[in-house]
Amino acid sequence: MNTEKLAQFLNAANKATYANKTAPKVAPSRLKSEDYHFEQDGLIYHDTYFGGRDFIGEEIVYEYERAMWG
Repeated sequence: MNTEKLAQFLNAANKATYANKTAPKVAPSRLKSEDYHFEQDGLIYHDTYFGGRDFIGEEIVYEYERAMWG
């Protein structure tokens, strides 16, 4: 994946998910997790985290359903 395309997508995904205070969360993928999901132009962003201010988590980007970045 082109790094410029990835950077632009991550910027859009972040603004549409956790950086947006009114962004809806999706159904949790793991017990007691908080999750966000965003799709655009064949790319999928999924963010899963646990906790509040001090948190652990994972972000993953898929391109046509294949994990490409995390």
